[in-house]
Amino acid sequence: MNKKSTIVSLSIIAISLLIWATSAFFHNAKYFQKNIGDLVFRNTVESTQNLQEIIITQNEKTATLVLEDSLWRVKEHNSYYANYNLLIGLFNSFNTLYLSGQPTTIQDDTSFNIKTFDKSGDILDDISFDDKNVIYDDKNIFSYTGNINIPEETFSWLQQPLLNLEERHVESINCQDKTTSRMSYTDKLINNSGNKDKLFSTIIFLSFSDVLPKEDFDFQTAKLENTIKLTTFEGLVITLNIFSHENEYFVEQKLSTTKLPTKAINDYIEENNFLYEGWIFKISKPAGEVLSEYRI
Repeated sequence: MNKKSTIVSLSIIAISLLIWATSAFFHNAKYFQKNIGDLVFRNTVESTQNLQEIIITQNEKTATLVLEDSLWRVKEHNSYYANYNLLIGLFNSFNTLYLSGQPTTIQDDTSFNIKTFDKSGDILDDISFDDKNVIYDDKNIFSYTGNINIPEETFSWLQQPLLNLEERHVESINCQDKTTSRMSYTDKLINNSGNKDKLFSTIIFLSFSDVLPKEDFDFQTAKLENTIKLTTFEGLVITLNIFSHENEYFVEQKLSTTKLPTKAINDYIEENNFLYEGWIFKISKPAGEVLSEYRI
């Protein structure tokens, strides 16, 4: 190739590179301008009826929310049912987070990442967050308006709590073949052992960190530590079977009624029994010890 041909070739390459760079600049500028004021999760919101899976990653922990039989479930916890209140908050954020402009500062590490998928398995949105910004990729980073709260532990995405019962609702307690009961809210339940307050401070919000299908729980090697039956004035009977296994505690919860329950209680069991029937719940060691040691 002679000198003239070389110069022409280099000129063509230089012009091509200039056109590519100019095109890329205006493409990114248009992309940025186009997205200011848009929903952060625009693709997800536009495909709400087709949304099938949400993967949330935070601090190397992953919660995979999957829609099965019209109910959201948490894949990492044996596909148990997802927390209704957290789901409402998440979907509200999908509908209220907006891109607001270029970030003033960019964090080195992201706080969490959310990926959404449709029923075909195609990705809808893949978005990372730091304290102030949303990050689509290295070239598309924006500040945003609105709030989104992601719990640190994956078990928070489970339908919590297992039990939320206040003492004022309890008419009687049966434990170890002994029963204490009262005629009205103003009467006192017997507290010979002195641990009644610990019991109610535990069951007023009894959460769990994992859940197993009953068929996967080793009843043969687990030890039944205690059985507590709580009956409310409204006619709801809650039976707690507390097990220990390898220094961990588990609860089986059963719902039933007295002979004359209110209609509200019958409706409650019909609507909620699926959350407990067929499942074993892992609870914290302190909660397990309180429930195991309770006596009337």
